[in-house]
Amino acid sequence: MIEIISPGISTTVQDYPGRYMGLGIPRGGAADGLSMRVANLLVGNDPKTETLEMTMMGAKVLFHADAIVAVTGAAVPITINKQPAEIWKTLKIKAGSVLAIGTVVSPLS
Repeated sequence: MIEIISPGISTTVQDYPGRYMGLGIPRGGAADGLSMRVANLLVGNDPKTETLEMTMMGAKVLFHADAIVAVTGAAVPITINKQPAEIWKTLKIKAGSVLAIGTVVSPLS
């Protein structure tokens, strides 16, 4: 279980490939489907599993249980309990830890 302490600018739950609505409404889903699928593979999920998608500035998340996560996409600084961590890696997070995702520093890493 997680708790969103701060949502950033825009944090949403997305899936792949999204839903097609028709009638002039474009397909929904992740804006960066490739990064979403890679994140899922890094943590052992099916590539189409729902993820949190963050835009421009990430969230601060408190974990109430141990978890395995991956942060992918644009280059952003991240910390776990204020200690720097890497994006595009499998990250093991202990219960009680806070993952903080900063502001985008470049479009793609």
